[in-house]
Amino acid sequence: MTAWKMFCVGAAVVLAGWAGSALAATPSGTVLGVIQSASAVGAEGSAVLNIQSPIYAGDRIETGPVGEAQIEFRDKTKLVVGPNSSMVVDAFVFNDSNTARAITLDATKGVFRFFTGISRKDAYQINTPTATIGVRGTQFDISIEGQGTTRVANFEGMTRICPRGSANRADCTESKDPCTLSVIRPTDRVVTYDNKDLEFRNRQLKYYFNYVRDQSSLRRDFQVDLTQCKLADVIVPLEQRVAPPGTIGTPPIITPPSPPGLPTPLTPSLPGSPTPPNNNTTFPVQGDTRPLIRP
Repeated sequence: MTAWKMFCVGAAVVLAGWAGSALAATPSGTVLGVIQSASAVGAEGSAVLNIQSPIYAGDRIETGPVGEAQIEFRDKTKLVVGPNSSMVVDAFVFNDSNTARAITLDATKGVFRFFTGISRKDAYQINTPTATIGVRGTQFDISIEGQGTTRVANFEGMTRICPRGSANRADCTESKDPCTLSVIRPTDRVVTYDNKDLEFRNRQLKYYFNYVRDQSSLRRDFQVDLTQCKLADVIVPLEQRVAPPGTIGTPPIITPPSPPGLPTPLTPSLPGSPTPPNNNTTFPVQGDTRPLIRP
């Protein structure tokens, strides 16, 4: 073989290898909005996310205390990874038409918002430490506490929530009504709260879901219509609120002391009830610094 032929063969091998690598490295999605700190940890290390940063299958998206990433995938699926959160884009397998054959996301902690795209609805699966979530044309939020307790707020379409690892369909719950809240704790069944108990459901929604309290940081196409949730419901004093047997507890509400030199804010309350805090107040509740907005 002449030197020229050897060169041509070598160049062809290099070009084929480059084309294969480029194909394998095709991004699954793109960052459209970001608040630092937010990063992606993949096969080649960690990278700080910026506008137009690519997201690949296998990436772990991680955010800091105020971090946030708004991501759109090739099939128009939208994902928000909120503060103090971690999620792995486990699988995003596309067809030639940019629709997905399989979409699997593993959320381990934090708060998330998810909009399905143009792919087949049975292609989507989201895993948490305690639940497996299937979707059918849906907009919903997820909140995952440190011990794995998963809460799902359904805004549009239907979510099917099953205990993680359960093969029994009877263990699963389907949520179809707007603003339905479903909760699953470790080693427990799925409990769902619908529009029949607005005050209790809304207290949970406002406490555990960042973007129910305030979605102003999100692009317009990542926001949901919350007017259907009737969040401006009547406040029932905590000591008068008795949860039905077997339900999750109402989150504690603690009013922090005023800074030195400032008077304690006066907020009207019913006789004998604890003074409700002002909107956007930061609460030292078990180390939680998330605002709990009152109607």
